[in-house]
Amino acid sequence: MNLQHYEPKRIYIAERNPKLSREQFILRWRQHGALAMSFMARQNWANVILYVHCDAIHDHGIGGFSDCYDGMGVLHFRDQTAREQHIGFTEARAALAADEEETFKTQMKYGLGNVTRETVLLEGPALGVKVVYCRQLTDKVQANRHAQRRASVALRAFGRALRRYVQSIPVTPENGSAWGLQSDLIEELWFDDVVAVRKAFNEPEAADFHADRADLSETPIVLLTREVVLSCRGG
Repeated sequence: MNLQHYEPKRIYIAERNPKLSREQFILRWRQHGALAMSFMARQNWANVILYVHCDAIHDHGIGGFSDCYDGMGVLHFRDQTAREQHIGFTEARAALAADEEETFKTQMKYGLGNVTRETVLLEGPALGVKVVYCRQLTDKVQANRHAQRRASVALRAFGRALRRYVQSIPVTPENGSAWGLQSDLIEELWFDDVVAVRKAFNEPEAADFHADRADLSETPIVLLTREVVLSCRGG
């Protein structure tokens, strides 16, 4: 496999404010995204090179997904210095924190988020729909070995139906605090559409992928999503 590595990458699992319906949340989340991008623009887009909302698909008729969540947000930074400059913009952080109270169940500072190092194991377009697995391991020291095994299982299980496959492993928590998203491996798998996911997941070869939970300390978060690119500023 020709691996490509990228970092840092900010990931968070979105849980909507209980006052919002799912439809209302999507609109509110986009409003929050626009506010975030207004501050990115004030930094002349020097730091964030890709900003994506992954809207959860709920009415899919496929078992095994964590339908209590509403999506996943992703920000790719140019490099570690760019990440530091981004979070060091205190005016932005204050404004976004206030807006998060209206949008999410918990503020992103304390919510289900982390910063990761991304590895692309199967290069391909980020189109169609995306399955997300957030896996928490019993033995965190073995995270890299677990990731390698998972890659082999995924590529074998889904074959040509899998269009793109990415793994992300958390980096050391910033400022000495623990990440809110306690996942030791996040997998992102792209398929053509919901029908392709349903077919791939029901193939006999997929059984090993679904059953691979021996090293897990918690039930994984599993989402079926559709990506919406809010901003792409190149690499």
